[in-house]
Amino acid sequence: MTDRRPGPPVELVRRLATAGGAIALAHYGHAAPLGDDALAAARAAAEAYLRDRLARLPPGVPVVSADAVQERHESAHQWWCVDPLGGSAEFLQRTGAFTVDVALIERGRPVLGVVVAPAWGRAYAAARGRGAHRVDGDGPPVPIRIRHADPRRLTVAVGSSSERPPAADLALRLYMGGVRVTSRRAGSSLPFCLVAEGAADLAPRAAQTPAWGMAAAQAILEAAGGRLTDLAGRPLAYSMSAPSAPAIVGSGDPDLDWHQYVSAPVQATSLAPPPPVWAA
Repeated sequence: MTDRRPGPPVELVRRLATAGGAIALAHYGHAAPLGDDALAAARAAAEAYLRDRLARLPPGVPVVSADAVQERHESAHQWWCVDPLGGSAEFLQRTGAFTVDVALIERGRPVLGVVVAPAWGRAYAAARGRGAHRVDGDGPPVPIRIRHADPRRLTVAVGSSSERPPAADLALRLYMGGVRVTSRRAGSSLPFCLVAEGAADLAPRAAQTPAWGMAAAQAILEAAGGRLTDLAGRPLAYSMSAPSAPAIVGSGDPDLDWHQYVSAPVQATSLAPPPPVWAA
């Protein structure tokens, strides 16, 4: 018999993730410099809350996070993938661009995803077959959708400083192909959400990125009409025992052929160097 439980309403999961974000935000503070102790306390408190609440929706679905892999549940067809505080550098540097990410995985694919940026008062959420939306503060859900890309003028979304090299490499390749490139910065999984809402066209991410923070954003991006794939164009699949993702690209417009810019190494050129890509 197939183990297939109905998923909970995405609005309910969004409220739980928002509450988890508020718990993490309580450790964020406004005065004293943040350190690893504050980060660990925020992560532990948010994770404890989310584990307790998600374990009831519906009961029996395993809850797996970056800090507590449960390989004994590897055969489960459904499981919760949780990153209780994505974007450690952003949390410590007080940029506000850290997130709480919750995804429901079904047979290796995310079918529901919520990304909450508590310091920004913003949430993104999606469920398979129900589209994607953004919520600001106490406002109503607003549907979001990827945008049509102008192949000569593209916006690349990038995360933390550790993710800038792959984004800079892609921007250089685009520039050398005659594309005018601007950038949007956002931490954790937020670059993929920017693509989902039509604020950016591409969001590259380096190899060995923890998969825990990708699943929710993938559900949102796919529901908004985009894709999150490896460099060969294959959608990501998730396993409890494989917590790292390969090099990936979040893309919006399906007609945009970004593969041509990552399929070959950058060659020497007589072109003038590109303008600073991080200025935007």
